[in-house]
Amino acid sequence: MAARQFLNTLVGEDLGLPLVVQSCVYMGLLLLNSYLGTLLALVIGGISLAILLIALAVELIEPSRVPRSYFRFMMSAWLAPLISLLTFTLLRGDIEWLNL
Repeated sequence: MAARQFLNTLVGEDLGLPLVVQSCVYMGLLLLNSYLGTLLALVIGGISLAILLIALAVELIEPSRVPRSYFRFMMSAWLAPLISLLTFTLLRGDIEWLNL
């Protein structure tokens, strides 16, 4: 319960627009070139998740003056590639370049 309350205070609820815009960009990349889209989604999503986890750990240890918008953006930068990859895989059935 405390972790959820901490995340709600830090990140907030309004992730909508950045999440939709980034998801559209990733879906466009996946439709144009599934290899490049998958690679970029995995790399950028993984780096964003690592940075977000480090920032949250540091914020728990010593609170800083980092604006909440930073945490919102980092949360959407991690969730958008994940949602796009899952949606693309579910709609297409598989990732075609893995079938070689």
